[in-house]
Amino acid sequence: MLERFRKFLESNDFDLNNCRSLIAISGGLDSVVLSKLFQLAGYSFALVHCNFNLRGKESDGDEVFVKRLAEELKVLCYTRKFETSTHAKERGLSIQMAARELRYQWFDEIKVENGFDYVATAHHKNDVVETVFINMIKGTGIAGLHGIKVLNGSIIRPMLFCTREEIEGFASQEKLEWREDSSNSDSKYIRNFLRKEIIPKLKTINPQLEEKIAQMTNYVAGVESVFSKELEEFKKAVTRFEKDDCYLSLLEIKKIHNWQIFLTHFLLEKGFSYDQINGIIQGIDKTGLIFQNRAIQLNIDRNEIVISSIKGISEYYEISNENKIIATQHFNLEIKIYDRQDYKISDTVTLCGVDMDQLIFPLVVRNWVQGDYFIPIGMTGKKKISDFMIDEKIPLNLKERQLLLISGNEVVWVMGRRIDDRFKISRQTQKVIELKILPRP
Repeated sequence: MLERFRKFLESNDFDLNNCRSLIAISGGLDSVVLSKLFQLAGYSFALVHCNFNLRGKESDGDEVFVKRLAEELKVLCYTRKFETSTHAKERGLSIQMAARELRYQWFDEIKVENGFDYVATAHHKNDVVETVFINMIKGTGIAGLHGIKVLNGSIIRPMLFCTREEIEGFASQEKLEWREDSSNSDSKYIRNFLRKEIIPKLKTINPQLEEKIAQMTNYVAGVESVFSKELEEFKKAVTRFEKDDCYLSLLEIKKIHNWQIFLTHFLLEKGFSYDQINGIIQGIDKTGLIFQNRAIQLNIDRNEIVISSIKGISEYYEISNENKIIATQHFNLEIKIYDRQDYKISDTVTLCGVDMDQLIFPLVVRNWVQGDYFIPIGMTGKKKISDFMIDEKIPLNLKERQLLLISGNEVVWVMGRRIDDRFKISRQTQKVIELKILPRP
C-alpha cells in the first residue's frame, strides 16, 4: 500500500518531500489511513479537523480522538467548532453544503496563514463512483463525469488509487483505530443510499465496478481536455468585447457544427443553469428575450447575444424545492410545501402561495432591474415592474430594495406586493409552495 501510494503521487508529478501538507481528518477510517501513509512516507504534515456540532457528544468525541492521534503522530493539530446549522439557515444552504463551505474556507485560511502547500483529503475510488452517480442523477455535463480530480487548486487526493476494501485491509494490517460516524449508516443521504443499496447491486453485475468507473473518468478527463481547446476556439470565433460587455455573433455561432454544445458550456462557465441555457437555445431567434443569474444579464438581440454584468443586484438567493428558512438582508423568508387539499389560500401580501408544478427550480430571489416585467394576478397583460411601483406609489428607498421571486426567466412574485397570474393556484394544482416574509428577530 505504501509503495503504491508513493508511485501514485509520482505518476501525478507530486513531490511531497519538500512540501508541507494539511490532512483534512474527520477521525474516520479513510483519513486515519491517509495520516498513517503520510507518516510512513516521511512527509511533513499537520492535521486539521472540523467539529460541525451536528452529532452532540459524538462530534466532541471525534475531536478528542483527532487530537490524541496528532499527539501519537507527533504533528500539529488544528481544530475548530462551527455552528453549522445556524450557518446553513442564514445562507439558505443544506447542512452538507454549509459544512463544505465552512470547511474549505477555514482550510484555506490555515494554509495561507501557516505556509502549507497542500490540503490533502482522503477520497478514494469508491468516492469517485459515488460522485459520478450523484452527478448523473442530478444532471451533469462532461465535467460531472470526470469524477474527483487528483488536484483541484491546492487540494490533493492522494488515495484515489485504492478502494475502500484496500483501505480496510491496510488499517487491519497496521492495527489502526478510528471513529465511526453514525450518520454514515443513514440512507436518507443520497451518498449513503448509493453506497449501501445501489452500488452493491451493480457490483453483482461487475465486481470490478470501481476500476471500470475509474478508467471511464480518466478517459472523460482526457476528452474534456481536448474539448476545452475546441471551446476556446469557439469563443475566439464568436465573441467580441466592448468595455465590460461581451457580444456573441449569432451568425458566427450558427456556422459551427453542434454549436448548441459549445454554447451550453460557454454559458455554464457564466453561471447559467441548464434550464436557463435550454431556454436561451430554444429562444435564440426571439429578439428581446432576457435571462439573468446572480451577476450577469443575457439579452438576445437581432444579430447578437449580449452579456453584461448586473451592477444593480445586491441581493441574490437560490431556493430549492424543500422546506427551509432563508435570511435576506432585511427579512427571513420561510418556505413550506403543501398538498393542495391541505392548503388554505390567503390574500396576505407578505405571503405567496403558488402552483409548484409551474415552477423551474432552483427559484431565485433577487433585486428588480430595469426591463423586468410580470402579469399582475387577475390581469392578462404584461406590466413593467418599474411602472407597477410607480402606480403603487412606492417610495424611492423601498424601490431600491424591492426583491423579486424568479422562476426560470419569469417573475413569480413582486415580494410583499403582488403575485404573477401565471403561477396562481388553480383547480389543477397538486402541490403548493408557500413563501412567507417574516421579520428578522
